[in-house]
Parts: sequence; structure tokens; C-alpha cells
Amino acid sequence: MRNDKKKKNIFRGMAAFLLCRIPLEKYCDVRVREDMKELVAPLRVEEELRFYYEKRIALSLAIVGAGILLALLTTITQGQSGILKEAQGRLYIERDKADGMVKQAELVTEYQGEQAVLDLKIEPVKYTEEQFEAVCLEMQEKLPAMIKGENMDLEHVCKDLYLPERYGNYPFVLTWSFDNYDYIHTDGTADPKRLRELKEEGSVTQVEAVVTYDRYEMTLRFPLRFIKPEEESADLWEALQVFLEEEQDRQGTHKQFVLPDCFRKKEVRYAEKKNLSWIRIFFLSLVTSVVLFFAGNQDLHKETLRRREQLLRKYPEFVSKLMLFLGAGMTPKASFYQIYKDCEKTESTHAKQKDYFYEELKYMIHSLENGVSEIEAYEQFGKKCRVNQYRKLMALFVQNHKKGTANFIRLMEEEVRDNFERQKSEARRLGEKAGTKLLFPMIVMLGIVMVIIMVPAFISYQV
Repeated sequence: MRNDKKKKNIFRGMAAFLLCRIPLEKYCDVRVREDMKELVAPLRVEEELRFYYEKRIALSLAIVGAGILLALLTTITQGQSGILKEAQGRLYIERDKADGMVKQAELVTEYQGEQAVLDLKIEPVKYTEEQFEAVCLEMQEKLPAMIKGENMDLEHVCKDLYLPERYGNYPFVLTWSFDNYDYIHTDGTADPKRLRELKEEGSVTQVEAVVTYDRYEMTLRFPLRFIKPEEESADLWEALQVFLEEEQDRQGTHKQFVLPDCFRKKEVRYAEKKNLSWIRIFFLSLVTSVVLFFAGNQDLHKETLRRREQLLRKYPEFVSKLMLFLGAGMTPKASFYQIYKDCEKTESTHAKQKDYFYEELKYMIHSLENGVSEIEAYEQFGKKCRVNQYRKLMALFVQNHKKGTANFIRLMEEEVRDNFERQKSEARRLGEKAGTKLLFPMIVMLGIVMVIIMVPAFISYQV
């Protein structure tokens, strides 16, 4: 049953170590044990069961190990680290710099013998009034280039403006307003219909940004001019794609491709797309290992069903040969030997797939050669086949050997006739099963034929 008995690796070693400490008789799946009894000789059942579970556990350990390794590598590459640190016996959380982000901390806190998980938002270092004013002066210079959106500048506004509520990573809140709302909405969305009604000189107005932080506040004002929009047919993203490809070709002799930060006098930002997180990789490997471990039991059960079908297919030929040899005057034991020799020749020339009938018959012949009585050998053969027809047939041979049956040949002839009727019933059942499977394809073909007939008819009718 196994072809890789000599193949060993670290996971097979770990699986073997675990199985040595697990009582297999207690935790083994009952159906797996029953299937294994059908597939191997009785003396090898426990050995094969241990080998079977060793392979399944080794596969699961390999998948979990690969998942843990990938999770660790992902954690290292992403640079994940703890937020809680210690210095001079005191725990602390490092605040981000003044223009940094708010940190989210989940702390398992113990107080008065009880534990609870607290969510804290760690604010960055606060700005002083001088720092606030300095940043506002910087915003006065840089905001015009930011809020223009897709417009050339604030002197040529014909599209939506970008009115951010924040400036970069600074914790400042910006509130926007316009002196004139004839051509634009409060959120910075332009009104194309009204803009198309503008004259050539356009309309001048002012946008105001009130910057607030903590207890500080400052007002920034920016003049702008609305103009009549021009129709654009070129797609922005396609144009940017072509621009990047041309830039890449231009830098073809350079070792590094420097991404341009400006396109059509507008800022372009880039970010690398992130891959799967380590948690998904780990749980995916864990689920996969569990599914594959239990899926192996289904494969074993399918092999058992294939064995039973194979034995049933061999039964008519087996009974016919027995009847032929017994009718020719051979003893039952000699008849079995002759059938075994015929199967041995067939097995040597057509050894593509395992012949379970030949294996069971070989086991019975070897038992007879090793001194097992005919009665015991026949009974074991019937039990090991686990098919009712074989049990019934072997019961006839046992009865004939114990008591001697005068009408043994007649009973064998009846078994041949009954088997012929069973064959006809099985053929009828398989035919009905095949017809059921063909039902759906036939319906699909009918639908195709109807479409082929009806579509030209409808087209010609419309014409």
C-alpha cells in the first residue's frame, strides 16, 4: 500500500514521535480502521494505520510550519514592533513628533487584582504658539498649490477645488469659506453650468481658511479667479501612464528609475501596494492543514469503495471458473490454486492498477501453504473480502468441507444463475444512472438547438 516507506524528513520524524505517545487504539477514526482492514492483510493493519497517520500528521505539520515561517518573515519585513517600552524601571509610550499621527494603544491593565483591556489614543507632542504661527506661514505659501486640484493655478479655476480639513500630518483643523458662491459650492465642487456662462475675463473672488489648533486660531486668505472651462478629451490616467513610460525610457541608462513628482505642473504621489498580512498567511496555512488532514480520510474511503466494486466485478468470472473446475472433477483446494495461477499470470502482464481480488486470493493460498486448515482459510477469505456474495460462496465451501453436501454442484449452479440475475439488475441500475447523468447535457443541447432555430426567426421577423 505504500511506496515511500523509506522516505523520511523532519516532519515525518516529528509525526512518528507524536504517534509513539498517542494511544492510536483510542483516537483512531473507526471508519479509517474499518477501511484499512479491507485494504491490507490483518497482521499489517496496525502498522499501516500508524504509517497512514504518520503521513497525514507530517503533512499538517509541514503546512503549519510553512505558515509560521511565512508569518515570521512577514512580521520582520513589515517592521512590526511593540508600542510599550521600559526605561529605568518605568513603562512609557513614545509620543510621535508634533506633526506626527495619533497612536492607538491597546493595554492589558491590571488593577486591584482584576484585568481589563484599555484603548488609549496617544496624542503627538503639542505645538507652542510660535510653532503654530510658523506652520501657518508655511501653509500660506503651500496651500495654493494644494487646493487648486486639477486647475492650473488659483488664477485659472474652472474645475473642483481640493479643500482639505487637515494639512499634511499636522493636527490642525481647516475650515473653508468663499466670498462668492455663484460658481462653486461649499465643499469646493465647481458648478460647470454657471462657469460656462462666464465672460472671458472671468470672476475674481477670495477663499478663506480658518486654521484652529487647541486654543490657537489664524485666518488665511487666498485670491482666486473663476474662468470659463475648456473641453478636454484626453484621459488623465492614460496620459500619466504614457508620461511614466516615456520617463522610464528616458532614464533607461540609469541604474535607478527616479519617479517624477510632477505631471502637468501638478504634484504626483506614489505608494507601493501592500501584500497579504502575516495573520492571513498563518490562518490560511492552519485551515489548509486541517482540511487536508481530514480530506485524506475521504481518499482512503474512496479506495475502499473502489476495492468493493473491483471484487464485485471479479465475482462472476470467479464463480464461473470454480463451477468449471469443480464440474471437471477438481477439488475445491485445487480449483482455488488454478484460479490463483491464472490471476498471477494476468497480474504480471497487466500490473497497472492494484488487483484486490488477486491480493485476497494470494493471502488465502499462502495461508493454506503455511498450514492453515481449509475451513479457516475459506472463512478468512469470505470475511476479508467483506462482500456478501463472497461470504455466501465461502459458506457453501465450508459446509461442504465439514458435512459433505450431496447437492453441492446443484447449489453452485444456483449461485451462478443468481449471480447472472444480479448482473442484469446491476447493468439495469448502471444504465439508469448513466441516463440520469445525461439528462442535464441533453437539456443544454435542447436549449442550444432552440436558440439556433429561434434567433434567426426573430431577426428575420424584425427585418
